[in-house]
Amino acid sequence: MGRTRDVPRIGCRNAPPGPCRGLVLRTLDGGRTWQEVLSIPTQESRTAIWQLQAVDGQVAWVLTVPPSACPSECRMTLRRTTDGGATWTSLLEGELTAIRFASASRGWVALIDPDGTVEVRATSDGGNTWTTGRRLTTRGSPTTLDAATTQTAWLLVTDWTSCSASTCGTYELFRTDDGGLSWSSLGNPKDSVGSCGFGQLVGPVFASLQRGWLALNLGAGGGSGPGGLLTTEDGGKTWSCSSTPPNTDLISAADPIHVWVTSEKRGPYGGPPLYSTDDGGRTWQPLDLSGLR
Repeated sequence: MGRTRDVPRIGCRNAPPGPCRGLVLRTLDGGRTWQEVLSIPTQESRTAIWQLQAVDGQVAWVLTVPPSACPSECRMTLRRTTDGGATWTSLLEGELTAIRFASASRGWVALIDPDGTVEVRATSDGGNTWTTGRRLTTRGSPTTLDAATTQTAWLLVTDWTSCSASTCGTYELFRTDDGGLSWSSLGNPKDSVGSCGFGQLVGPVFASLQRGWLALNLGAGGGSGPGGLLTTEDGGKTWSCSSTPPNTDLISAADPIHVWVTSEKRGPYGGPPLYSTDDGGRTWQPLDLSGLR
């Protein structure tokens, strides 16, 4: 028998030493079967596939991390496929942290410049060329980009020096309404929600120009509290907070009223792992996934 530690493994963070790889998989039958379309070698405990986005069955982008890039320096590579994953082209390399495409041509990338400033670049040709980056006067690392149209997008910046294992105190949300030519600060979403905001934010996800959500969870630190979900009805200027669903992590919205969130079970605040709403978040229903086991 061969040495199993020399067999490349998939998704092997926190695994014993040995070769690892990150994969992009594609399905053509609604998820019943999957085919490997991209493989990125990596070291154990490192993430190889950082972010993936597709706008249709043929065009997709992925941020990949070389084996030795992090944590000292994350020089990620932005790759694109236009043939459903059969081939991939490298478009951009650097300390990239987030991507978001609103169409096959219009998109944005956030990165950290060598001087530590946050920069956002825009493209109108799918990533072949990029505008001169817009530097933002903020402290922290850009963590998430989202868009409602080809002109309106949001960027969340996190100040990691304000974070513990369970919560972060300092965020700044930016919005553009001109395709990325200018960005305005909407401040810290947590300033709107007071004591409800203990935890770490994930997102945002916007389903329209006005309605969006931020997940709120307690990370890996075992902190006390329910976590919850932040909601905005004014494009990110102000936010409200609810502890139902509790301790949320991932958000997906089909439109402004149909939304799903995942919930991590945590102590007395634990609940079902998935919730849905059919009224834009006014009420939430836990989903029974026991039949999938």
